[in-house]
Amino acid sequence: MDTRRLWFTYADHLTLLFRGAPSLIEARGDSWFAVLTRELHTDVNQCVLTSGASAADAERVILLIGEADVPAVVSVSSEADDEVTVRLRGAELTPAPLPEPLMWCQARPAAERAPFAVDRVRSKADLRRAVAICAEGHAIDDQILARVLARDPSRDDDVSTWIAWEGDEPISVVWLTHGDGIGVWEMMTPPAHRQRGAARAVLTAALAQSWHPSVSGAFLWATPAGRPLYESLAFRALDEPTIWVTPGGEPGNLAVGQPG
Repeated sequence: MDTRRLWFTYADHLTLLFRGAPSLIEARGDSWFAVLTRELHTDVNQCVLTSGASAADAERVILLIGEADVPAVVSVSSEADDEVTVRLRGAELTPAPLPEPLMWCQARPAAERAPFAVDRVRSKADLRRAVAICAEGHAIDDQILARVLARDPSRDDDVSTWIAWEGDEPISVVWLTHGDGIGVWEMMTPPAHRQRGAARAVLTAALAQSWHPSVSGAFLWATPAGRPLYESLAFRALDEPTIWVTPGGEPGNLAVGQPG
């Protein structure tokens, strides 16, 4: 899989995921893109400077963020021009201490549900439950996520949400976007339920059920905490970008969340 092409596939799928945002901005150039919900939280305003990105590309992204007037995260490919980081520092963005890789998996994983039940969300009530779990993991107002992730879950469409249940309690969630590749998003497990296998259960079951013969693979943008889980499921890093946040922001749980 070509890394730059995968980044733009990521942008296409992120736009699908965030299409409920009332004021969504989506813009791109040859070596950059921005998907800005204009909500006041870093995690839902994402930009990427891909391989070959220049200082001018960095300036364009900085300008877009300023015009939107939102906190944002900027991922800088390990193959971007060195001058890009100079421009980001000049705009007072701050780098995170560890890279957050763009990862790709070419093989359909085997579902590992036990001891949890994993179901696709089909009702608005269960979608609200999933949003609440995700909001807790992001430390974000659930009303922001409810707007950004709004859709009708009763329809089969290009976005799906999955919950791992322990009895009647939802304990881990993941969103998928569907196309030639499958995007993995908003994977969260509340702190009280981590390290119990719920994240592995919900992710593997969701991918196994969604992986049709035409699917070429699955991709995600991993946090450092989640990376070991994804590597254990045969995801591999195609890019090791540096993560930058706008002044006053902190790196959030972007594409996926903590291990569970």
